[in-house]
Amino acid sequence: MEEQNYIAFEEYLSEEMSTEERLTFEAQLSTDESLRKSFETYKEFSSYLEHKFEHEEATLAFKENLKQISEKHFSKESVTETETTSEEKTIVRSFKPWQYAIAASVMLLIGMTLFNQFSTPTFGDYNQYDAVSLTMRGEGDELINNAENAFNERNFKDASVYFESLTLKDSTNTEYQLYYAISLLETNFFEKADAIFETLSEENSAFKYQAVWHHALSKLKQEKNMESMELLKQIPEDAEMYKKAQKLLKKLK
Repeated sequence: MEEQNYIAFEEYLSEEMSTEERLTFEAQLSTDESLRKSFETYKEFSSYLEHKFEHEEATLAFKENLKQISEKHFSKESVTETETTSEEKTIVRSFKPWQYAIAASVMLLIGMTLFNQFSTPTFGDYNQYDAVSLTMRGEGDELINNAENAFNERNFKDASVYFESLTLKDSTNTEYQLYYAISLLETNFFEKADAIFETLSEENSAFKYQAVWHHALSKLKQEKNMESMELLKQIPEDAEMYKKAQKLLKKLK
């Protein structure tokens, strides 16, 4: 987005334009698709920031951030812009500093968004898990509770020990196997984790495609992006993690 467009966008949204300027600007929006998309992006971020100004005025860190941004981009407390109309008349307009603060902040937010959108994905972007809640109870209640608590507290070293014990007691329980493999993945025992993920993905169980997803994340953590992509392609549209898989696949391409 061209920087000179920001001020025009803010003028339009703040109703600072004259009737003639507004009509000219709207005509440009209707014929210039690139400008229109840039304006829509700006308007979206501007609306967000206005909400922040209105409801978080007491947030000192946010105010200080705006102050630094506006001081960086605009050295004066107010800016006077001189424009010449088609009749060679001069229009002098004073703009409020907060308008420039918003414009500068939008520039910053857009830059951060674009950076996040196009940055290389990492395992740490995706290793967030729902809380484990193992519904089956029996003789191993204490062991199950220990496994649950360790996993939910992200103590994966202990969780791997507990889930290994559970899989030894019940080798047919695919849920135990999945969480055991995830715990191994988190503690960098890739070979053992990948072997379990592969076995689960070949079985017709409720965790089949969860295993494929975590297997793909394992390859991502190992920086084997091509292998990760091949695994992500195996997840069908009706699988719970299909959308996540497609987003990650797109970022890896």
